[in-house]
Amino acid sequence: MNHSNLTETINKLNEFRRANLKSMGVAMNAQIFTGIPLCLAICLTGSAAYSGGSSMSIDGETGLETRSHSIDDHETVPAPFPDHLEKQEVKVRWSSIKTDSLGNKLILAGKLIHVDATGKVRPLCNQPFAIYLARQHEKRLDWSTKAIYDETMMVDGFSDEHGKFEGSADIWETNLPFDSTGSVQVAIASARIGMSGRERWVFRRNDRPAISSSVAMLELPPAPQVALATRELNRLRRWPEDDLDGTQLLRTALSLQRAGRDTALDAINAFIKGRLGDRERQASDLDDERVVGMITHLVFEPKAGGPHPPSYICLFEFGPSVDGEALKTQWPNGSVMFSCGIPFVSGRRGYGFSGMLPPLDRFSKWIEEHGRIRDQSFEPQVDPLTAAERLLAAPFIKAITDKTEGPFTGPVQINYIRRQALAMVGLPVNPEQPHYAGPEIPEDLWARLLKETRSNPIVWDPELQRFNARQSSPRYQELIDEAMNSIKNPCDE
Repeated sequence: MNHSNLTETINKLNEFRRANLKSMGVAMNAQIFTGIPLCLAICLTGSAAYSGGSSMSIDGETGLETRSHSIDDHETVPAPFPDHLEKQEVKVRWSSIKTDSLGNKLILAGKLIHVDATGKVRPLCNQPFAIYLARQHEKRLDWSTKAIYDETMMVDGFSDEHGKFEGSADIWETNLPFDSTGSVQVAIASARIGMSGRERWVFRRNDRPAISSSVAMLELPPAPQVALATRELNRLRRWPEDDLDGTQLLRTALSLQRAGRDTALDAINAFIKGRLGDRERQASDLDDERVVGMITHLVFEPKAGGPHPPSYICLFEFGPSVDGEALKTQWPNGSVMFSCGIPFVSGRRGYGFSGMLPPLDRFSKWIEEHGRIRDQSFEPQVDPLTAAERLLAAPFIKAITDKTEGPFTGPVQINYIRRQALAMVGLPVNPEQPHYAGPEIPEDLWARLLKETRSNPIVWDPELQRFNARQSSPRYQELIDEAMNSIKNPCDE
């Protein structure tokens, strides 16, 4: 990367970091961006103080990625890898891989050391580096020249004054199983420090070769023991940002309802505790706020004469428009819409919030004092395709989808709702792109799918708690493949 590109990258990183630091202080500003999302969400912690934002840039000439993470420790003096060290002289004492209490993250830790010519062992202190982690288990990758991003997760690293480090990788970004027999390949690659005034950044690039002596196969830990209802709540964090299958909301509601009030309350408290961890500040991020708030409103109701549950801050909203205000009268808490008992979300993504997030346990306290489980059944009686068609025909939605101006109206909104319906019946169109601006569903394909539902209804499986279009008729998948292959760009081959 040339000097001008590096300067531009640092400026952007500083802007991003300042926004993130505000989110951690007394005045918090959270902004959910539309457009191209960051492909990797990784948090690093360690003995050295560490916080701030992460970013990614791509060199326009080489196509190489530079990913970085800020270090919130202005007194630490970074020591780059000494040029005279041979690769085999850099050693890593890897610790056993662990997970967080809910099984969302793999925790990678160890100690970075240098063995000199006399055999003396010294820690490599305040060292910037990258941890390479294979996305698939039991697969040995060749990192001798560089890491292929599709195969490798790269975790920013910075050792403390004793050479120790600890970083965490989001398990949802990998295909790694939780069992007691699998293993995963890890390694260390060099990185460097970027500075702007008192701010320091770890810069890593996927074209750095792994240090050969650091490559190891580590055993994967077993899955943490989590109650079913808590596990369903945890999975709900992926909807709708990373997974368009809205039936996860129904599965979570059914699990809590069947568990009974007291057990459901225990499950919610376990989720809150797992998400907050050992943090003294009893707050959470917007995903946790949405999950706990939404499920409280959906599954519980106030006892006779009791107050309504606390309102929650939703990740998705309808926007400050005339249409948005009209839609809020239908759904006052965010853009979660129900059609025939099937949940959908609006394509209007974007959210701003100022101030401290209120304590997450306010919902469980309300349940304990005032809440009771609703009597209604959360098992759907209509398939998602039919529900989507009825939703799109509703006057308050059609008023928006008939418009063509704006990024969230017209065909974009229609396509987003249709793609959600297909994801819920197991027919996702490009599941790697679960956002509103994903692949368009051709009108002819949608009409033929609806026609197929009349001949071969897609029913809810009460035992598996999901829809399965392929089980109802193989014709569904045939229609999808036929239509999407016919519009494939030759450059996609």
